[in-house]
Amino acid sequence: MPGQAAWLSDLRRLGMEAYEKQGLPGRRSERWKYTQVRDLTRLDWALIRGGAVEGVDSVITNHALVLEKAWTIVLVNGCYDEALTRSVNLSSACERPDGIDLRPLGQVMAQQPAALEGLLGQLLPYHEHPFAALNTSVLADGLFVRVPDNVVIDVPVHVVAIYAGEGQARSVQPRLVLDLGRNARLVMAESHVSADEHPVFANWVRETRMAEGSSLDHVVLQNMNGASTWFMAGQSTLADSASLDSFSVLTGARLSRSDLCVELAGQGASALVNGVYAVGHEQHVDTTTFMDHVVAGCTSNQVWKGVLDSNGRGVFQGRVLVRRDAQQTDGQQLHKALMLSRGAEVDTKPELMIYADDVKCSHGAAAGALDEDALFYLRARGIPDDVARSLLIEGFLDEAAVMVRHPALQAAILKHIHAWLGARSQ
Repeated sequence: MPGQAAWLSDLRRLGMEAYEKQGLPGRRSERWKYTQVRDLTRLDWALIRGGAVEGVDSVITNHALVLEKAWTIVLVNGCYDEALTRSVNLSSACERPDGIDLRPLGQVMAQQPAALEGLLGQLLPYHEHPFAALNTSVLADGLFVRVPDNVVIDVPVHVVAIYAGEGQARSVQPRLVLDLGRNARLVMAESHVSADEHPVFANWVRETRMAEGSSLDHVVLQNMNGASTWFMAGQSTLADSASLDSFSVLTGARLSRSDLCVELAGQGASALVNGVYAVGHEQHVDTTTFMDHVVAGCTSNQVWKGVLDSNGRGVFQGRVLVRRDAQQTDGQQLHKALMLSRGAEVDTKPELMIYADDVKCSHGAAAGALDEDALFYLRARGIPDDVARSLLIEGFLDEAAVMVRHPALQAAILKHIHAWLGARSQ
């Protein structure tokens, strides 16, 4: 384990104690009652750090987001790969943006642990998240990203996390730490993809601290193979007037879960936490969100859309907490699911917990099949049935994707959605 600071050793120990106390969540856990993880115990997972990947350009081109003018960082099984990173950026003629501090997390823990004290392991309450506690107990790999005060990074930083099973059931436990200074701006994308067809259990944790007036545009693609499991627990803490625009696209893995938690701790902070998912063929995707309005005058907005086919199952649990001092809160939440077959299933659990009296909050949820009238309208104009269905699905998902504010990120998201639809129709 990198880093010999006493507080790091204590953090790992506390993480292990928290994991042992919680154990694997089951149906009695309210947060996990729709998502069963007992199948994880059927394989003997081996913890892996790093590895080799052949044909990385092909892996990125075929599975990751397409961002032509982005500076790309390559992680292989959670570890920063300098050679692959250099090679990918040379081929695309992209240069490192000025002003950003981006280093392997293990290197910072070993050489400058003081830069992480008060940040690493301090934002996400791992005593409430069993898999985040597991990640904390073996802290070693990932990335540390800091944008200093008043530095603007408009060129997208694209983190491509590649997972390679190498013929065995592998477990990867990486962490991304983002630290944005006052009035700093960062545009970032994450692509989580598989290099082979072997099972990998990727347990990803992200901690984001946003200072006063900072801004983060952030998109995530999870597109791993159908034998793998992907868990992500993320915590973002926003100070005064900080702005977060987050969007997730979940189309891969056999089992996936995103825990997205946002603490609006400063007045005037705003968070858009949106996304889409598309699953089938025994896939299970769980999106669990928590918007915590701590102070007055903050805004949160969530729009999630899902497409479920074959025996795919989706779960959406959205919780909005408005504390007593959080007057003049605006908290909106919407989830819609499109069911394409009888075997598909979706569970939706929206929650509003409001302890203030001057608020504007709402939540909505709907699930249904394709509109037969719309299908008839398209077919009556000579459009084949399969094309008509794809057009309606495309429009359903695009309605959420166009809410991404950054043009390059929006274009990459739309391109992936359309590629998924094209592959589905073949």
